Amino acid sequence: MMQATGIQTPVGVKVTGPDVAVVEDLSRRVESLLRDLPGTKSVIAERISAGYYLDVQNDLQRMAEHGVTVDEAMATIRYGIGGDNIAAGANDGGHRSAEPAVLARYIDTLDKVRHAPVVTADGRAVPLGDVADVAVRKMPEMLRNDNGKLSGYIYVDVEKLTGPDYVEAARLFLANNVTLPTGYSIEWTGLYRYAAAARARLKIVVPLTLLIIVGCSSSHSDPSRRRSSFSCRCLSRWSAACSCSGCWAIR
Repeated sequence: MMQATGIQTPVGVKVTGPDVAVVEDLSRRVESLLRDLPGTKSVIAERISAGYYLDVQNDLQRMAEHGVTVDEAMATIRYGIGGDNIAAGANDGGHRSAEPAVLARYIDTLDKVRHAPVVTADGRAVPLGDVADVAVRKMPEMLRNDNGKLSGYIYVDVEKLTGPDYVEAARLFLANNVTLPTGYSIEWTGLYRYAAAARARLKIVVPLTLLIIVGCSSSHSDPSRRRSSFSCRCLSRWSAACSCSGCWAIR
């Protein structure tokens, strides 16, 4: 279940939507509400930590005006500034990689990054700032993706209640106390789904088993069925006139 849902607590909640800040706010609201719900032993919403990152957003219109392709701009961003590997290999039992990164002293300020050259196919060098917006922005360190939507996880441990019973009560409680903006949703998951699946199967298996038992008991307890199927050495079917020990036992 951990591999399937990413949550190893008895109950988990996934809040999904298009905006990270709204997802985090909703997650904290759900955490606050569930903390006071009977049956909650502990609850914690995942905090989306943030940091400051260099963000480069290509401007397609300006790129077209300067005759720069997306691949040419991305080569400067990915390899020159980001220092990504262009090749890797094994040598003397170890791994070696080739990194064509620009020396740090040429990109140690935001202004220098904006003037990093984007080399075109015809040999021209266009400053990166002429074809892209370069800025330092506060952004999340990690983004969870769930079916193509950003998501936040809430971990819940329960007591005095089974997982399915707790989810049933909590689902109704949140429905009455949380209004979700358009495009956002709440999904219940966690280890409780094992118990919920077993309970659903038992609702079918138990009545079917009892029906079979009752049917078999009825057929064995019907005297007419026993008499009609009994045969003795005297006659092919049971008869009141027969005096053998078998027919006499039936009387």
